[in-house]
Amino acid sequence: MLTSNPLEPSNAIALRLFNVYKSNRSLFLNTSYLILITAAFSRATNSDAGSSKRKDKDVVKDTSKHPKLSRESFFRLMKTAMPGITDSTAVYLIAHLGLLVARALLTIKVASLDGKLVGALVSKRLKTFAKLLLYWMLIGIPAATVNSLLSWTREKMSSSIRSNLNNGIMDDYLPDNMDPNYYSLIQLSDKKIKDPNQRITTDISRLSDALSNLPGQLLKPTLDLLLCAQELSKSGVGNGEGTLLLGLLAHFSTMILRVFSPPFAKLASERANLEGQLRFAHSKIVNNSEEIAFLRGHIRELDHIDYNYYGLEKFLKMEYWKRAVHEIAQTFIVKYLWGAAGLVLCSAPIFISKYLGEPPNPNHAGDFITNRRLLMSASDSLDRLIYSRRFLLSVVGHATRVSDFQDELHAIKKAGRNTQNVTYSNDEITFSHVRLLTPADVTLIEDLDFSIKQGDHLLIAGPNGSGKSSLFRMLGGLWPVKKGSLKIPNSENMFYLPQRAYLCEGTLKEQIIYPHSLAQFKANKSTTDEDLKDILRLLKLEEFVDDLNSTKEWNEELSTGAQQRLAMARLYYHKPKFAVLDECTSAVAPDMEQFMYKHAQSLGITVLSVAHRSALWHFHKYILKFDGKGKYIFSKLDAEKRLKFEKERLLLEKSLRDVPLLKERLSELKRVSNAQHKKYLK
Repeated sequence: MLTSNPLEPSNAIALRLFNVYKSNRSLFLNTSYLILITAAFSRATNSDAGSSKRKDKDVVKDTSKHPKLSRESFFRLMKTAMPGITDSTAVYLIAHLGLLVARALLTIKVASLDGKLVGALVSKRLKTFAKLLLYWMLIGIPAATVNSLLSWTREKMSSSIRSNLNNGIMDDYLPDNMDPNYYSLIQLSDKKIKDPNQRITTDISRLSDALSNLPGQLLKPTLDLLLCAQELSKSGVGNGEGTLLLGLLAHFSTMILRVFSPPFAKLASERANLEGQLRFAHSKIVNNSEEIAFLRGHIRELDHIDYNYYGLEKFLKMEYWKRAVHEIAQTFIVKYLWGAAGLVLCSAPIFISKYLGEPPNPNHAGDFITNRRLLMSASDSLDRLIYSRRFLLSVVGHATRVSDFQDELHAIKKAGRNTQNVTYSNDEITFSHVRLLTPADVTLIEDLDFSIKQGDHLLIAGPNGSGKSSLFRMLGGLWPVKKGSLKIPNSENMFYLPQRAYLCEGTLKEQIIYPHSLAQFKANKSTTDEDLKDILRLLKLEEFVDDLNSTKEWNEELSTGAQQRLAMARLYYHKPKFAVLDECTSAVAPDMEQFMYKHAQSLGITVLSVAHRSALWHFHKYILKFDGKGKYIFSKLDAEKRLKFEKERLLLEKSLRDVPLLKERLSELKRVSNAQHKKYLK
């Protein structure tokens, strides 16, 4: 009697499902691999997980804020790095991507050959082994060429990116329209970026190297994983599924790695910040070495450098410890856990066929080596994907510093110089009801109102902090005019000489013609080298006449007084209509100082000067005096009368200083007189 089996319908359904899977096996496996790669990449080494809930007390600065790039900042940065498809960066990128694909295909071919070589060796097929070995060596020629070209295109792409970023940022930092964006960035910016040198040199270089390595970090392991999985799926039912199971194991193990993963983007950004602080501390000593040496302040400066250095060292120790824990966990999981799982998958078909009683396969050894090689490549690819996530977070840290710098420059450039209250006239300087205030909106003078014409030499006086330097910054266009109106000459007819002369890198001729270049000097047919030598002789610098085209460390070669005379040579060369002399002759002998003022005025230069020596008063027609309390006086200067009053004032002050001494002497004489009087009475 026949009995129906209730399991037959379910077996039929399972069989149909199996047949559907078998007919579409490649599609199912490849889709699963893509999902697995996306999941592994997006969840591996998540810097926000876990670490966002705990605060690092070891970090010196505020590192709780994770570096982020806005969409606008990201596209601006990428457009600067690669301006267009015809740019050399794009060409090197396309070539690099093509070479990565070629290397991935060669990797698969070499893995297959390895297995065939071992199979021929085990089966003792000498001719086959020799042919395969020759083929393997021939493949080495394109493989070596591809590897070499990959390194070359990566280095060229890094150089091209660095060049594009430098050019783009320098166009905003030192623009051709002569806007002092560098001054606004350092002095007027709300972010107060104090390490532009660190960002222009170190951070851009690191970002360029990181971006050039990014295709290799992302594309190569992805291609290797997909191609290896595809090859394994062709080797028989079970191997493809085994690879998928290995991938699932890898995915869940990466979730465990998240527990040990530090915030890489935050660490990279903070490390660059602390390195910049240490570099800035050292540059301060270089720039102010003489002052520090005179004051014997090296111990104080050493303390400051030690503070920055040990802050960086403490941070690096913390960073190395966190990275070490992560590396130990990652190495164990990737090399040993995944390796053991791969060995199980590779050896399973051999042991299963033995227990099923199937005849031995002579190609088992070769298949095992091939599958083992493919699985190792897949395992390494997953490891690279995990590392690429960590690498990408470090790239974000470097990109954030460069992007912040670029965004700030872009904002300054977009705002432009506030010239709506400024007009230009080469014949006068007029402050019309101008509020003199600092960038911090501290009002120094509420209503500054005066005007001078060409030839009206102006003496500016007042205590420190009264507004003299602020006045010069407005005249130079460094500070905006927020209230009132200002009429000033253009940059060619307004020159500024500070107390500390600025000497650039270059020859003595370049010091005199600064900020003109040698090309501009040659184009100026009205001035020759002999004219410059005559200027040097006028200023008692004739010993340097023969060094006109010599390059030296002029800051060390010249004394402070000689540097001030050299700066005055600049004024005589440019011959502007107006010049601001901010105690620029303080280290010059009085007779030379008198000559310098007299000669400048003989060239038709109207001077606005801060001078504490009364001997210079008679070179000025007007005086602008600040009292330091928000008030000022602007009037004509009668030098003779003011000098007379000054002498009388000095005499009275001396007399008043002598009053206590005179009183003391009078008391002493009275005591002597009384003593003598008592003596005679006896």
